Amino acid sequence: MQWIFMLVGLVLGALADETLTAALLGALLGLGLGQALKLQGLERENGALKDQLKAFSQRFDQGTTALHERLHTLEQAGVMPPQPAAQPRSDASLAEPPQVAAQRAQAVEPELELDWTLDFQLPEAPVAAASAASMAAPSEPQIAAKPATLRKPA
Repeated sequence: MQWIFMLVGLVLGALADETLTAALLGALLGLGLGQALKLQGLERENGALKDQLKAFSQRFDQGTTALHERLHTLEQAGVMPPQPAAQPRSDASLAEPPQVAAQRAQAVEPELELDWTLDFQLPEAPVAAASAASMAAPSEPQIAAKPATLRKPA
């Protein structure tokens, strides 16, 4: 945006006096105006950010104060006398021997055995590899089952 003001100032200065000095002076005035507008926008943005920071700081202080108060009440509660002992169990659970209770627990929970076997399947040998191997090996000539008989020339 600043360069636009500079170009407008350059054109207005050149049109006003038609000299290079007037054009440069107009460009500097346009640049100064652009800088001033940009600075004013930055000051406005800075003020808004300061307000947000103040609001956040106040919320943080309130949260810290509330947390400190909770911690203080918990520390005070930790110094209180111990609670009375828990009520004793009913007679029915005490009458049962511990071995019977263990057997019941085992009956309720079925044991799961882990299966550690792995099923491996070897990949089948490709047919193309087998045919390539047979072509690479030298082939032996086939031998006839009967030997050839010799004939006498007539």
